[in-house]
Amino acid sequence: MGGVAGDVRQVVHVAGTDGPALPVENSQPIESFEPGETVVVFSGADWLPAAVSLPDGTTDALGYVQQFDEALANRTATTVGSIATPKGETLGQTLNPAATLSPGELVESEDGQALLRESGYFREAGLDGDLEFLGMVPAGERPTQFLGSENTVESFAGIIRMDASLRLVLLHVVRAEVGGDVVFLAGVNHRSLLAATGETAFGVDHVAAIASTLREADLASVLLDGPDPLVTEAGLSASAAEITALAPEFDRPASE
Repeated sequence: MGGVAGDVRQVVHVAGTDGPALPVENSQPIESFEPGETVVVFSGADWLPAAVSLPDGTTDALGYVQQFDEALANRTATTVGSIATPKGETLGQTLNPAATLSPGELVESEDGQALLRESGYFREAGLDGDLEFLGMVPAGERPTQFLGSENTVESFAGIIRMDASLRLVLLHVVRAEVGGDVVFLAGVNHRSLLAATGETAFGVDHVAAIASTLREADLASVLLDGPDPLVTEAGLSASAAEITALAPEFDRPASE
């Protein structure tokens, strides 16, 4: 029998291909399972293939989906960075397209994502290499102060494919205009969407299949609004807490 450790909140049951299903409580760890021809079925995940077959001879491996709750948020590092970009106005027209971006456009548009890459922010946050945004969705707002005035932190949740892995990403952004500059302050948390104990049960082909499904999925439902969301409200609040607390103390950076 293979032991399973860790957070397996999303797993509904484990079933041998020749035996009956073995139900478990959604938030309880699975004590053991038969290795070999074993199938893992996940709850609340229509976007995920219904079964993952583990390799023959596997003695201690189980793949599962991590739910981003408060406990996981508190174990996840937050990277906070600023981007200042000049308006470059002439005759009342802004010459710098990046300066016209809203927080939502910074996170969701190709131009905004390019700015985050080119500024080095994603690299500093550990999001490097070949990045593909499978989707970003609004995830609420929180009041704060930023650069001397009342402002709002806007939160977004999404999934990024990074090389051969999938990352659950939470981005929190506040925007201000000061003199001739537009200043964005951003905080990001990210975690592997797919986790495993022992040998990973998720290969490159499986990751590609999941990514293909997620491109067509209703990400707001998958991440936030569904009956078994990948991000809980408590997890989202814990994720946003650092940037909400830091923003009032932030000094204006020099524009590039």
